[in-house]
Order: sequence, then structure tokens, then C-alpha cells
Amino acid sequence: MIIRQLKLENFGVYRGEQIFDLTPRPLNGYNRPIVLLRGKNGAGKTTLMEAIRLCLHGSLALGSRVSRASYEKHLVKCIHTAVDSSQPLTSARITLQIDYVSAGRKRSYEIERTWQVEQGKVEETLQVRENDVLLSDLHTLEEVESFLRELILPGVADLFFFDGEKLHTLAQNNTIIDTLADTIKALLGLHQVEQLQKDLDVYLLRQKSEHNGEALQRALSEVTQKVIRLEEQRASLLLRQQQNIAAMAQKQHEIAQQKQRIASQGSWFVERLDNLQATRQRLEIEIEMLQRRGQELANGLLPFAIAPQLTTAVANRLRLEAAHEMATAAQTILAQQLTYLTDVLASPEVWQRSGISADTESRGRMIDEVSTILKQKSQSSDLADNEVIHRVSAEERQTLLHWIEQSQTEAPRAFCQTIQQLQTIEAQLAQVKQEIALVPDDALLSPLVETLQTLNQELGALQEMADNLTEQLRRLEYEVKRCALQNEQLRKQIATQERHNQRLQLAAKTQAVLASYVRELSQKKTGLLADQLVECFNVLCRKEDLVHAATINAETLEITLYRHGQPMAFSQLSAGERQLLAMALMWALRQVADVPLPVMVDTPLGRLDSDHRLSVIHNYFPRVSHQVILLATDTEVDDSLLSELTPAISHAYHLEYDAKQGRTVVNEGFPVTIFAQEKVEAL
Repeated sequence: MIIRQLKLENFGVYRGEQIFDLTPRPLNGYNRPIVLLRGKNGAGKTTLMEAIRLCLHGSLALGSRVSRASYEKHLVKCIHTAVDSSQPLTSARITLQIDYVSAGRKRSYEIERTWQVEQGKVEETLQVRENDVLLSDLHTLEEVESFLRELILPGVADLFFFDGEKLHTLAQNNTIIDTLADTIKALLGLHQVEQLQKDLDVYLLRQKSEHNGEALQRALSEVTQKVIRLEEQRASLLLRQQQNIAAMAQKQHEIAQQKQRIASQGSWFVERLDNLQATRQRLEIEIEMLQRRGQELANGLLPFAIAPQLTTAVANRLRLEAAHEMATAAQTILAQQLTYLTDVLASPEVWQRSGISADTESRGRMIDEVSTILKQKSQSSDLADNEVIHRVSAEERQTLLHWIEQSQTEAPRAFCQTIQQLQTIEAQLAQVKQEIALVPDDALLSPLVETLQTLNQELGALQEMADNLTEQLRRLEYEVKRCALQNEQLRKQIATQERHNQRLQLAAKTQAVLASYVRELSQKKTGLLADQLVECFNVLCRKEDLVHAATINAETLEITLYRHGQPMAFSQLSAGERQLLAMALMWALRQVADVPLPVMVDTPLGRLDSDHRLSVIHNYFPRVSHQVILLATDTEVDDSLLSELTPAISHAYHLEYDAKQGRTVVNEGFPVTIFAQEKVEAL
């Protein structure tokens, strides 16, 4: 499908007739799929997407449960409001031209939806032309609406016409696929099988039993009606769930804005106040401990470090006196030994035993010679006994010497380190006190903080509601499965009673075959979708191989991501990565379903960082579809990103809102430079 042209007449901010040529224009035989519509906020970008969806699906573009009265009010609001209110406009028109290929045959359709307000009533007309011929066999508005729904399913359009807020909403949901379950079944072809099963149930109900099977027929009818009621409840719950998810996203946005307001008043310090106060207390304790340590050093050996020469002299004196004591002790011992030796040598028996003959005079000379030799070898002291100052023991002297050594080395070094640490921590404490002093007055921040607390409470209530809705859906799904099992059993019983009836027999067998087929088809399709999702996500994500594998539950359609064989929680992905996952899912669905629809994206880059934006610019927009209608602000796709995207841009429009005239002016702009062939091929 190709959207060739969109024509608006007095719709939204567009006054008069505005024509947008949306057909991609190739260059030198190379496709350029992107049509860029760029403008500031409020210039009418989102209005274009709303116009296309409104033209295709009417009230369904607003939701499946919108009343006719609400729809007509919406149509009235869509009529352009002129600056000159004295002549209000009363009608609007949307004309959409598309090319559609079905069964290998190309058809051109022109869809024109017009409405006019007369006497407070809205008159709506809808016409469809196929190959310039009006489809005359569609007589009523409902018939034309039904034809368009069959041509392009409203749920399918949700996946191809989306905006940044929708991506953000999907990215907030841990089971990102839940809100799109029905649409995904339609894309994968599962809804057709389910519808066929329901049609067969209706057929079985309408058949008359010839063997008194009325009870089974009634039971089947009751179960079928119950399934219909459960499906209605499920649709209602899903709608409430989507609304709740949107409300949670809005509340999170409000919380972010409120935090920004508080931050502008200095809340960054308020948020850190507890940490700062704890840090201040810790630093004060450390300072007190260091001061105490410094005092202990000052009360100990540190004062002696002031006079190192004096302590060195004391140490030398102690060593000198130690040597004197040793010499004195040695001389005393030597004198005792000489007395003993003299007495021994004076005895004649010693000489007789040695066999030496010596007279008394010779023995005296020998004794004198030995005494002289021993006295010469003995230690002497330079001190006299009366010159000794420190009368201390050897242990006390060793302790004094150790203290002197510490006072000259370890004590001053430890004191310097303590002082340096004290100065560093005191500087840190001064910085912390300065930051604490910058905290704004409580009277200024209290209202803002109270509002933030209220918003957080409201978000908590919405989260509680989300959990409640999830639980209700879980119970409902269980009840639906139980009814489906009852249906299957009743079909078998009816088939048993109606064996003679070939048509009923075939219908029952077909039901069984379809049940088996839908299970196998679901497993196959969801397996393909999971593989394609991983491939698409890793193409978009700047982290290579962040996700290695994924599985999708064939029944619940719940996604599980894997990294290195281990399940990966959605919370491990950043907000930008979760948004890329939502985009990858839509991309993967398009490839698996092989539905050649164009992609229309409104402001998808607002919540992405620069790396992710470049990845989307290079890998997503040029490849996701044969036609990409990109609606972006001038800040979202700035000049630098525009230059990156230009080789894939067919043509562009600039939307500028004229406040004086109260309308948007449309100009085709941003002429695309013809790039070298190899650069185009690179895309």
C-alpha cells in the first residue's frame, strides 16, 4: 500500500485546501522512502496523522467504545476555527488517495470523508472510488465503513501509524505486547482462525438435533454466550488497561516536570540533604578522632622532636656510660681472676705437676708477666666513677634509647600525617557545610515537595489499579480457557449424538482441527516474531548483542528476553532501550506479517539520546518500510540529523503556524542534494 496524496479542507489548523503529495520519489533508480514533514510544536504534524486515521476509520480512530455523540463532538472540534469568528466555518473534508495491491492486482482508491454542521446536527458523508469509479454497491455509511475496515484493519493501523507518546507508553509496560494482543493476532493471521471457530459454533447452534440433543445445544449456546460476554469484558478491561497505562505515563511526565521545578529552586541539594548531613556527622567524628590522636602524640614523645641535637647527645652519653659500666665490670672480674691465678702459680705443686723446674724468683717473674699481659688486653673506660650521670639499669637505658629514636623518626612522621589528614577532612567538612547552607528555605520548597508527594501517591494508586486490572485479566483469561474447554467437550458430545449427520460431524471435526492448527500456527508465528524482534532490536541498539534471544508465549504473547542464556528483566533496559524495543517490535511484526503498509511516525526521537537517535536515523527510517512519513520538530531532527537522513528523503514539507492568521502555512522545502551513488547504495 502507498499513500499517494492527502488533501485537507478546513481541518484542524489547516484553513482552505492543503494538498500533501506523500508518494516517495526515487532518485537515479534508487528508492528514497522518507517523506519528511518538519515544524515546531503546534504546527499541525499530529493533525496529519489524525486526519489519515479519521478518514480511514471514522469513530474507530478514537477507540472501539466511542459513542456517536462523542464522535460528532470530535468532528465539530476538527473544523478549522477562523480568527474572524463572525463567520465560523461549518464543514470540513479529508480526501485520501492510496494504491493498494490485493491478489497481485493493483487498485487505486480515493476515500473522501466530509461532514457539515447544520442547526447543531452533524451530517457526515463517506465516498470511496476504486480506479476513479464510485463504489455504488455500498449504499450506507456503515457499509462503506465496513469496507474500509476490511481493507485496512484499525488495529493494524495502530502499529503503522504511531507517535512518540505511544512508544513511551508501550515502553513503560513490562509486558510490552499485552496492549497489542488483538492487533498482533490479526497481523499474524490468528484472528481469522479464531473467527472461523466462532462461526462454526454458531452453525452448530443453529442445527436442529434429531436425537433429543436439545440440552447439549442449550449448554453450547449458554457457553457461547458466556464467551461473548467474557470477550466484551476483556475488551473493556483492555481499554481500561490502556487508559491506565496512558494515565501512568502522563503522571510520570508530571512527576518529572515537578522534579524539574523543584530542581530549579535548588532541590538537588534538598534530595542530597540527608546524605550531606550524614557526611558532615561522619567527618566531624573523624576530625575529633584525629585531634585526639594529635593530642596523644603531643603528650608523648613528640616534644622531644623539637630538640634533636639534645636527644642525640643524651643517646651518646647513655651509650658512653654503658661502655663504662661494661669496662668496670670487666676489670673487676679480671682482678678476681688474677688473684686466683697468682695463688695457683705461687703453689710449688703446680710446677711439679707440669714438670717445670723453677725457683721462687722465676715463678714471681712469670706471674708478673702474665698479669701485665692480661691487664693490657682488658677494657678501660674514659670515665671515672664520679663522672657517671645516669644511674640506670641496662633495660631502662635501652628503653630511653628506643624512645629517643622514635622521637626523631616515627613520632614527627605520624604527627605530620595526622595533621595532613585533619586538614583534608576539615576542607571536606567546610565544603559540605557550604552545600548544606545553599539549601533553599523550607517555606519555598515545601509546597513543591508536597505536590511531588501527591503525584507519587497518585502514581502509586494508578500502579495499584494496573496490578488489579492485570489480575482481573488473568482471571478472565482463565475463565475464557475454561469455557473453551467446555465448548470443545460439548462439540464432541454433539458430534457423538449426531454421527448420522455428516455436516455436523464435519463441523465438529473441523473445530478440533482448527484448535490444533491455531496452536501450531501460534507457536510458529510467535517463534518467528521473537527471532525477528531480537534481530531488529540489536540493529537499533548501540550496545551490540545486548539481547541474545527472546521468547514469546504463544497464548499470553508475553515477551521474555535473554542474555547469555539467562532471562533478562525489562528493568535492566534503559528508558531509551525500552522505546527501541517497542519500535523493534513494530518493525518485526511488519516483517513477519509481511503486510506492505506504509509507516507514519510522529516525533519518535524526543526521548532518545544522541547515539540512539543516530541509530534510528541510519537503521530504522530508511529500512522499516517502502514509504515512511516522518513527522518531526525542527529540534528533534535538527540540521545535523537532517544531513544524516537526507540521502533517504524523497521530499519534505515545512509546516509553520501563523499566529496572526490562526492557521498553518505549508511549504515544500529542504531541497534534497543529489548524493553520490555509493552513498545512496550504502542505505
